[in-house]
Amino acid sequence: MKKREKIYILAGMLFWGVMTVLTIHIWYQREHNTPVVSFVYPHKDYITHEIIGTGQISFEETAQIGCVEGLSIDSYLVEEGDRVKSTDALYQYNAASLEEELAEKELKLLEYYFLLSQVANEKYGEILRSRISILQKDIDLLKQLHEQEGSVFAKADGWVVSVGEEAVTIGMGEISVIGEFSGYYDNVDKLLGTDVNVTVGSMVLQGKLTECTQRDSKCRCIVEIETIEQYVPEVTFSLEWGGKSYQACLPADALHMENGNALYMYWKSGRESWEILM
Repeated sequence: MKKREKIYILAGMLFWGVMTVLTIHIWYQREHNTPVVSFVYPHKDYITHEIIGTGQISFEETAQIGCVEGLSIDSYLVEEGDRVKSTDALYQYNAASLEEELAEKELKLLEYYFLLSQVANEKYGEILRSRISILQKDIDLLKQLHEQEGSVFAKADGWVVSVGEEAVTIGMGEISVIGEFSGYYDNVDKLLGTDVNVTVGSMVLQGKLTECTQRDSKCRCIVEIETIEQYVPEVTFSLEWGGKSYQACLPADALHMENGNALYMYWKSGRESWEILM
């Protein structure tokens, strides 16, 4: 065999060997979804995510309209969550128990006045005068209730926070949400003033984050809202937290590594594909 023919044979074998290796490499890349990235278009992005929290409606002021000891209530006229005005009745005393209690206290008052007229000890006299003062206030209240036919009214406009056997609690004044959300955030003070969506029942209201304190993996906060059209004790709220600016923002499960170095994302739809180098 001539020397020239040997050279041709070796060159042919080398060519087909290279082609075989390239074919196997391309097949391997396609099978494992790891194309070679030849060019890159880096871009900036700003990550934001939604923070979800829960809280309770809180009022600037609450007033407890207590029940008078010794009287029985015929019926409560409001329920928790009702909107009331100062002219609205909260509950109704039993007329018979009201008259009976008033008669007993007026009789007791006469007894104290009689004892006071007979006592010579000044110290005991002071005790009787103190008791008379307290008893007179009770009698004045019972007389007022009698004039109102046993009805007890709200002292100001507000929301019925709770209805119990001993008192009806009314929430008044400015409204806020006291709540918390999970997570740890550097410089949590940067959240102050953030717009917050507050879901109260079927309504979504706008609020502002006015206080925020980081405690381990929880953040305690106060969100101020202007008004509510429906009262429910438990509410949810949400706000956006912004992250830093990055070259590319991708989900972790979309990243691949080639040769232990280059990170990239590969997405394929039909015959088209895109690659972004990280």
